[in-house]
Amino acid sequence: MNIVVIGAGNVGMLMAADFAHNSQNSVTLITAHPQTDSTTLSVYNPDETLAFKANIAALTSDYDAIAQADVVFITHPTFMLEQTAQRILPYVHPGLWIGVVPGAMGEFYFQQHLAKGARLVGLQRVHAVARLHDETNSVYALGRKPELFIAALPARYTQQAQEMCEYLFNMPV
Repeated sequence: MNIVVIGAGNVGMLMAADFAHNSQNSVTLITAHPQTDSTTLSVYNPDETLAFKANIAALTSDYDAIAQADVVFITHPTFMLEQTAQRILPYVHPGLWIGVVPGAMGEFYFQQHLAKGARLVGLQRVHAVARLHDETNSVYALGRKPELFIAALPARYTQQAQEMCEYLFNMPV
């Protein structure tokens, strides 16, 4: 699956690493200020032991990757959602899944995207508690949720959204 994660903060960094840990996925992480050319992400346990490393396809500030994506997850804070929705609009194509984490307000800012044939999935909460590690491109996974709760628009795609999220997050939805 071709995945784009927007936002390299706590949640975005962990999501990108989790998705890339499955070698069948190609993951691009979009951040406003890439600090390195390295595409290796490290995930640490709370006790400082390395849980795993994952290689992503790209770490970039360029939104062009969305045009080829199957799914894009936006991990920006809610106050940035309207701006981010407008920023990605030129790259939206029919069948693109747009994930909003957490899912608040997505139904208001993505109407134009839905009209272009995109599908929206909102997560009630983040899939895991995460904090950036001091090491560049690294994050702590401090606690994973036992399950996710989602909603999808158009609603007729809820089953597909559930299956996609179960695959990507490797947990019940």
